Amino acid sequence: MEHLTKKYGAAAVARFSTPGNPLDTAGAKVGITFNKTRRIIRTTDAHRLMEWAKSTPVLKAAANDFMEAMFKAYFEEAKDLSKHEELLDVAEGAGLPRDDASSVLNSDKFADVVQTKDESNKTMGISGVPFFLIGPYKFSGAQPPEVMAEVIEEVLG
Repeated sequence: MEHLTKKYGAAAVARFSTPGNPLDTAGAKVGITFNKTRRIIRTTDAHRLMEWAKSTPVLKAAANDFMEAMFKAYFEEAKDLSKHEELLDVAEGAGLPRDDASSVLNSDKFADVVQTKDESNKTMGISGVPFFLIGPYKFSGAQPPEVMAEVIEEVLG
């Protein structure tokens, strides 16, 4: 919680820690039950595998399955996807060839792509997901529907 408090502030952490909070409510509407025991992890290797899958023609179809599987593993099952074996299990389960994925992880392949995207995101002010850019407004994190509606109305004005 220290990381989240530092990033978003104590009030936001308290708000999203209560039953019926906006994140849990939004997740429940689409069948996601967030696991409160998950911890913040480094996701560079997960991003490298995703870049590899997206850039490999025969794997493009599996890339979406991989993304969904990673989300489920992390957000619902609290898997530590910074550990290569956990990440490889998810990749293989989503249809990515385990040996090839392992080769990517045991190299620096796609690290430059991930680094470039990360720097670009920081330049744009993106510090979390989801990220919204609506007209001149940009904001990160789960937002209540009324906030989204207000911003859209303002932009469409």
